[in-house]
Amino acid sequence: MTIFSGYTVLMKGAISHGSNPLVLGLLRECLALCVLLPYAYVRERRRGAEGRFWVAKDDIGAFMVLGLLMIWCVQLLSALSLNFITASQYALFSPSVPVFCLLVSWLSNNENFHRRLVSSWLKATAIVVTLGGALFIALMNYSPKASAKNPLLGFAYLLVNKIAVGAYPVHQKALLQKYPSHVVVAWGYAAGAVLTLMSAATGATDAEAWVVAPSGWAAVVYSALLSSALNYLLMAWVNKLASPLFVMGAWRASLFAPARAAASPFLTPTHPRAGFYPLQMVLTPLLATSLLAEPFHSTDAVGGVFIIIGLALLMRAKVVEAREEREAQGALAAAAAGAAAVAPPALAELEAVPAIGSEWDTPLEAAEGKPERVP
Repeated sequence: MTIFSGYTVLMKGAISHGSNPLVLGLLRECLALCVLLPYAYVRERRRGAEGRFWVAKDDIGAFMVLGLLMIWCVQLLSALSLNFITASQYALFSPSVPVFCLLVSWLSNNENFHRRLVSSWLKATAIVVTLGGALFIALMNYSPKASAKNPLLGFAYLLVNKIAVGAYPVHQKALLQKYPSHVVVAWGYAAGAVLTLMSAATGATDAEAWVVAPSGWAAVVYSALLSSALNYLLMAWVNKLASPLFVMGAWRASLFAPARAAASPFLTPTHPRAGFYPLQMVLTPLLATSLLAEPFHSTDAVGGVFIIIGLALLMRAKVVEAREEREAQGALAAAAAGAAAVAPPALAELEAVPAIGSEWDTPLEAAEGKPERVP
């Protein structure tokens, strides 16, 4: 969360000094790709025959979708949104990511809604409250006089960005079953860099747009090495061991199979990683106020409270869900034990009757007294 806070403030400062967000995004992807691809190639080459660096033809489309979600929607739209809203407003949406991950999991049938379970209703309430808080922040910052930089457009970019942040780990999970985590990240970045290049080539046609200020280069280097290369490698590794909902900050969910037995205790269902998201909401406004002299509005704080409440409801839902699963397993175990205790009374009698063919082949042979056949 500290890395993300630093990225938000640096990128906002670079855009405020005239740097083009499309160009910044392209430079970020290219620099990160120069680190990720060689790293993945060297690691797989050391594995010898077991290494798998190249992507199969059938998976190219899946990697393009991953690049669209993980790079184009997540990173490029975040830079574009900062062109219209403040860094503090951007950070207020960060706790909504686990809730949007849950929404995507429901829409993709990776997690089901059960009307009789309290946990499902808590999750649905979390989604409604979070969306309400985000909508409140967007509407309270709307001004009819805004023309060139309408905040609503920035919040629209940011909303799509957060939904993509919750969606890409769900899509990435299937690729992680086939490829190592560093290979998935490297080729996902390659696909995203191609899409970003197409966007920059069509959206930054002015020569002045390609002039990057020193603050822009600082944001590019920081975001490429820390926010991109290091951060995405770590998240992909955790996603391979656990689940997308855990990666996005909530407790480990039952979206996929349980984590591997070799996973560390860090991946336990009761580890409250979601508590780190409010940290970004505090750090980013402090940095933005002190370094960028950005104002912080009370209406933004009210909307942020609703988003935090939505995250808290999701965390509570995971606790209730774990209790419901334990109760269901206990009920099944009790039913199985009760069924095993009731033995059929005729079973003992059947065991005493010799099977046909053991002494006589047919009842007629038994009646005639036919001697036992020599094998």
